[in-house]
Amino acid sequence: FHDSSVNSISWASHEFGLILACASSDGRVSILEHKNGAWGEVAFQNDTLGCNAVSWAPYSPASSHAEDGSFVYRLVTGSCDNVVRVWRSSDRGASTGGGAAWIEEVKSCSTPHSDWVRDVAWAPSSSLPHSTFASCSEDRSVYIWKQGAQGW
Repeated sequence: FHDSSVNSISWASHEFGLILACASSDGRVSILEHKNGAWGEVAFQNDTLGCNAVSWAPYSPASSHAEDGSFVYRLVTGSCDNVVRVWRSSDRGASTGGGAAWIEEVKSCSTPHSDWVRDVAWAPSSSLPHSTFASCSEDRSVYIWKQGAQGW
């Protein structure tokens, strides 16, 4: 399902179901979901140079639901183009059964890394008053990202 190596995998919180995200050197992120006894897949283009890392946002009763009650899924990715991206999809687009797309969230700051982003990790605690994740790079830096009223 990928044209190049798969560099990172991450399971979604169990509240979302059996869903796995895969980051690949072909620049795509694939989402595999086990539903009704079978695995299905959707993929989206993260970048053109290669995606090194992927991490799911933890489930939170407050932030993991849209106004209509459907799930809101979020991922963070780290890439060979030095960029950290946050992605969002509704219940209709995270798995193979839907038509909604994965949309990149707007960041209020530019990416601080000057070399490949090697890993990303979303903070596991959903009791924090804001979303938090970390990214690390070949440039020997680690950044902690916090979502505020103005974005990331």
